[in-house]
Order: sequence, then structure tokens, then C-alpha cells
Amino acid sequence: MSTIRAAQILPLSVGQEIIVTLEAKWFQLIMAMAPLPKPYIIAFLKGAFSTKTQVDKTVTLIIKTKRKVNKMTKFYSAIFLGIAFSAAIVSTSVTATNVNQISSSLQEHSAKQLISQTRPRGHYSCAECHGIDGNPPITDKYNKQSPTLAGQNADYLTRQLLAFKTDKRYTDEMKDILLDYTDTELKEIANYFSQQVLFIDPNLDPSIDTLVHSKDEDEVWVIKGKKLYETGDSTRGIASCQSCHGPLGKGNSEIQAPQLTAQHARYVRMTLKAYQEGTRTTDAAIGGQMQASTQALTNNDITELAAYIQSMNTAP
Repeated sequence: MSTIRAAQILPLSVGQEIIVTLEAKWFQLIMAMAPLPKPYIIAFLKGAFSTKTQVDKTVTLIIKTKRKVNKMTKFYSAIFLGIAFSAAIVSTSVTATNVNQISSSLQEHSAKQLISQTRPRGHYSCAECHGIDGNPPITDKYNKQSPTLAGQNADYLTRQLLAFKTDKRYTDEMKDILLDYTDTELKEIANYFSQQVLFIDPNLDPSIDTLVHSKDEDEVWVIKGKKLYETGDSTRGIASCQSCHGPLGKGNSEIQAPQLTAQHARYVRMTLKAYQEGTRTTDAAIGGQMQASTQALTNNDITELAAYIQSMNTAP
């Protein structure tokens, strides 16, 4: 527990000293909650307090406090509001689980705002292409297929977003789209998508593709792609994909190998070709391994690998 003396933080003109005792987690939570509109404050309080009376009293105190400090800077407003809110909850019994749940809800709300908005130099929001939960639909209606981001390794996603921002990775769709985001915001976006559940559609129609083919053809590609993924081809110097990405395509963050499970075939083909042709070089940090690994692949190999990866499930 830590004691915070208001007079040590706020201007003396704010009023008399208020001494409150609160846990550090609560103070961090309240600092995050301060700028939120009333409906969100109510929603989060309901997760912490057991009675409507407790919620109503606390919301009333927060709203009154907001009015008193509306001419203060945002920084001081947040501090003062935090102290007032803390005073209201000191006598209530709230578990650490409650705090963590509310903190998680706040973070998710903030991340959803980030992926749903379009910044001045951007032309799309993240959610428009990748979905609000990182599971974009398979499509043959556009030039390129948006990749699935749900469940992807957070560090990998962060590196890719920073690469797009700094032009170390380029696509027409991502051009300038991240310039107005801070590095911290990009990390928050990556963390959000990494925590989403990967949706694997058991009824996926693999023939929905700009590469015109039938389901029967796709089944043949899957069989051939599975063999190449699992064993490689030593006669052509092709290493197995699973040696880095794992037998189920879950990836390996320690060697910067991303999750591949159920990734859209069209996106996989695009990615392998980009590495092969040298237009994607984000594997430089691991010695250009993907650029080297793709050199011996034929167009048929790429098609078959992509079909198998798209068909992958999370269990054998």
C-alpha cells in the first residue's frame, strides 16, 4: 500500500489536502479511466462493485470532480480524479482479480479504438482489412488477400508494423498508413491481435481464390504441400518448413518464426514470392533465412505449400 498526499501533487489552489491510501494497481487503473466518458466508467465500475448503489455514488463523485477541475490540464485532471475515485473505493473490498479484469477491459477498449480509426495519413483502418478480431474473410474480390493476424506472435507483429512504418517493408496497401501511430501504439495493436482467437473455418472453400482451381485440385496440392512442409527436399536443398514454424504451424518466437496455421493460401503465395524475388527483406535480422529458403522453390511448390498451410488445423 502507498500513501499519496494530494498537496504534494496538485497546485495548492485546488483545495485542502486529501490523504488516501490505495494500491498501486488501482492508481494506474484510475489514471487510465479518467478520460473515459460516463457510459464507459459505469460499465467498468459494474465489474468492480457488487451493488448499484456503490456504482452510482462513485460515478456521481467522479462527475462532480470532473466539473471542478475542467479548467486544469489533462495531467492534473487525471491525478485529481484518481484521488477522488480512490477515496470512494478505499473502504470497499475489491479483489486483485477485479482490478486485472477491468485493466484488461480498458486495454482492449483502447486497442479496439486504435484498430478501428483512420489516422490523417492513412487510407484504411486496421479493422477494415484484417477484421476487428484479426480474422479477415477469404476473398477473390481484391488484388491481394489480407492476412490473418489473430493469435500471431506479438513480437513478430510489432516488428512487422515498425518495418512498415519505417519503409523497411513495403506494400501499396500499407504505404504511409502507420506514420501517424507511435511505436507504443503499434505495440499495443500487436498485443491486441496476438490475444485474439484464431478462427479456423471447417467449411472453408479453398477454391475462393484469384488462382482459379477446384476443390479436388486443392486437395492434391494439400497432400504434396504437406510432404514438402514436413520433410523439405534435400535433393534440391529445401529445408522443411516445420523445422522453424513447427509441425502445427504455431511458429517459434525465439527464432522469429511467425505462426502460419490456417493462413490464407493467397497471402502465403504472395509472401513466399516476395521473399524469393527480394521485395521483402524483413528476415535480415535472422540472416535472410526466408530469402535463401525460397530460392529453390518452384511455382508449383509455392502453390502446394500455400494450400497445405491454409488447410492446417491446431491439432494433428
